[in-house]
Amino acid sequence: MRLVAITLLTLLATACNSEGGNQTTADNTCSAKVAWSGGDHGSSEMRPGGDCIGCHKSRGEGPNYVVAGTIYGDIADHDNCEGKSAITVQITGADGKVTSVTSNAAGNFSLSNSKGSVKFPYTVQLLYNGKKYGAMATKVSDGSCNTCHTATGETEGPAGRIIAFEE
Repeated sequence: MRLVAITLLTLLATACNSEGGNQTTADNTCSAKVAWSGGDHGSSEMRPGGDCIGCHKSRGEGPNYVVAGTIYGDIADHDNCEGKSAITVQITGADGKVTSVTSNAAGNFSLSNSKGSVKFPYTVQLLYNGKKYGAMATKVSDGSCNTCHTATGETEGPAGRIIAFEE
């Protein structure tokens, strides 16, 4: 009887923990002090910092993205650290069309093929509470933002993560 009660409580806790798909644990190495722990459990909040586009293509699962990435609180946050929410990512295509997406609770942002398109190369501007900051200096020809914006940075390219500062 006790085993049944423990199993039931575990199932209830798991169901509550996975509500909205956010499965996280404490992680003091992350600037947000929280990291994704849900493995490959499908969620818009899964695997912050990972290559969303590459993973979805290689596995043939999940939405197909045009642009996807993660906004972080620190330039060196490692993969799976929770990022910054409510940051608007303003994407301006080569044709001048502006498309905006907003980062979710994990810091992930995305534009799926079913929701829109972007003419490459494009530029990016971050906005928070209507204030513009964090514009990319160069035009981009790849929608997989996290492949260049890594915790360790690139030799020739971004110094690290896409970051948002609170003021």
